[in-house]
Order: sequence, then structure tokens, then C-alpha cells
Amino acid sequence: MAATNLDNNMMLNAIESQYGCPTTESVVSTAQRGITEDAKAKYNCQGDNNTFTSVNEPREKGFSLIQIIVGIMLVPLIFMSFIFAIQNKSTGNNGIPVSFAMTFIEHAFNIIIRFKMVYILLFALVFGIMISNNAQNEIEEQKVYREATIKIPNFSIKTGFALNLFEYQLCIKSNTIPRNSLENPAIRISKEGWGYKIQAGYMNCELNGGFAVDRLGNDIARKNSLFDFEQMQERLVRENLAKLIAKTDLLAQRVAAAEKQMIRRGIPEYLTCDNLPTEFSGMETDDTHEVTMKTLECVSRDFVFNMSKFNGMTEKQIDNLEVKSGGRSVYMCSGEFIKNTGTDLAGIKAKYNACVSDNCNGSGSTYACSVALAKLNSVSDNDNVDF
Repeated sequence: MAATNLDNNMMLNAIESQYGCPTTESVVSTAQRGITEDAKAKYNCQGDNNTFTSVNEPREKGFSLIQIIVGIMLVPLIFMSFIFAIQNKSTGNNGIPVSFAMTFIEHAFNIIIRFKMVYILLFALVFGIMISNNAQNEIEEQKVYREATIKIPNFSIKTGFALNLFEYQLCIKSNTIPRNSLENPAIRISKEGWGYKIQAGYMNCELNGGFAVDRLGNDIARKNSLFDFEQMQERLVRENLAKLIAKTDLLAQRVAAAEKQMIRRGIPEYLTCDNLPTEFSGMETDDTHEVTMKTLECVSRDFVFNMSKFNGMTEKQIDNLEVKSGGRSVYMCSGEFIKNTGTDLAGIKAKYNACVSDNCNGSGSTYACSVALAKLNSVSDNDNVDF
């Protein structure tokens, strides 16, 4: 592993200007104790090229002068203290009249220790904020990574959206459109910043709605030079919205064409997406409503499934998972529905790269592709960590 260069680190430049090159290099080296030489971050002193003006030389000269003065004064005072102590001991005098000398010695030592503490504090600062990017990388590589689960949306979540489409289309079919009408009853899909707006209007019939989409995936795909996520997303959204609109329109057409009949048409006791009646003539009003709502729920299921499926996922798998666990959380990139095993950093990166490939090439969905991109981005190399 190549060592990181810390020459442009602003805080180290500032430390060098204050405390000099040897102190800075020593602190950097000490803070990385235990790391192999090849992996240690390097700092080359900037000297005259330093961003900050050096104040170390005059400060060092001042400190040296203080040390010399204190040293000159300490030697005779210590010597005199011993003489006084011996004299007082030999005469039996319990009082030692050297309080001034002892106080001076104490303050002198405090001054020296205070200056020496600067180095200790600098070491604590540098070590505490992890100046070495390589040290962080070694820690990262020793971690065990496990894929986090994602929640598959409820397949019926767009039933209300489908109902709005159906009611507008039924309203249109209940009104005669004049041949010379300038109004266009067609449903329009327009792209907005947050997603897609759906609008339509004719006479007293009106439709307003929308479908929000992910906006971050495009930035991630562009940053990693992968593909045009926005173009892929728009294609799939428009395709699936068109299918949804076609299915609700067919339902509105069948309901509008229903006729009253003497013979009543019954419906299954338990409606499923597989046994839905397609003929509404002769059906009771309540039964018509029940079949309509169940049909819209099934239409929603198809739409949400196509917009959120990941590679290899089926509706039945998710339904069974919800029955067994009471939830819809899955390990999308692993293709598993139970807790998966851990891996190292290289392993998780490989898994997420494969996840993007599997779910962003047409076999997945906009939701699955977006999740795969977000997972890949979560383990992408970060910029060098600075102070």
C-alpha cells in the first residue's frame, strides 16, 4: 500500500510554523506507531514554502534563553539549599530558612514542564484525529461488512393512484365528446424536477397526480462513469405508467359498457388477482365496486412490482416473506431473504458492483437500480481525510 503524502495538510503546516520541522515529523511518526513503514503517511517539512510564517525560530531562541537563565540560577540555589539544610541539621535547628529558594526552584521546574507539555499535547491532537489516511484504511480493511436490508414497498401502495386514473377515464367515457371539441382528453405525462406530473382534463372531468423518483442516483452513476441513470429511469417510468394507464382504461371501458340485466351476475366469494370477473353486466352495484377496487389493487401490484423488483425477485417470494416474518425486508444485492455472511471491504465492493450490473441493465427496476447505486456509493473511496 502506498503511503499518503501529508505535505499540504494545513494543520501540520501550522504546527511546523509554530514548533519546527523536527517536532512535527516526530509527532507524525509517533502518532502512527504500530503501522508498517510502507503504510505510514509521510510529511515533508515545507520550510520557506510553508503557507504560514514561521515563528518557531524566535520562540525557540526565547525558550532556550529562559532555560539558560533558569539553569544558571538553579545550580547555585540548589547548592545553597543543601548547605543550609546541612547547617541547620548540625545545629539542631528544625526550621529550614530556604522557603524562597524552594519556591523559586518549584516555579522554575513548572516553567520547564509547561513547555515540554506542548509536545505531549501536539501528539495527543495528531493521534486523536487520525492524521494517517493509511491507518484508517488498514482499520477499514479489517472490518467485516454485511449488506444492510432494504424494504420492498407494499405492492398495493399505488391503488389510490390507479383509482384516480380510473375515475377520470370512466368520467370521459360517460361523456360524449363532440367532434368539433378543441379539448384533448388524453392523459399527459410531463417531467418535473421531483418526478413526473400526470394531468388531463375534459369538460367536468379532471385528473391531477404525480410520481416521484430518485434524483440522487444520476449523480452517483455520473460520478462513477457508469451509465445515464436518468435516461434509463425515464424510459422505465414512462413505460410502466403507460401500462398502468392502459389497464385502468380497460377497466373503465368495461364498467362503462356494463348493462342492467334481469339475470344477476355473481362474483367469487374470495376475490384474487387470478379470478377477477371481466364482465360487469348484470352485476350488483356493491359487487361492481368490490371487483373494481380489487382490480385496481391488482393493477397497482403489477405497477409497483415492475418499479421496485430486483434481479430474480418474484411477487410470490415477497408475499411469502411477509407472511412468515411480518415484514418485507430483503438483502437485495445478495438475493437472499435471510441474514447473510460478512465479507471484507474488497468483497463488499465486488458485491455492490455486481448488484449495479444486475439491476441496472433492464432485468431490475428503477428502485432496485437506485438502491444498488446508493450501496456502491456507500463503499466508494472517499477523498483524503484532512483536519
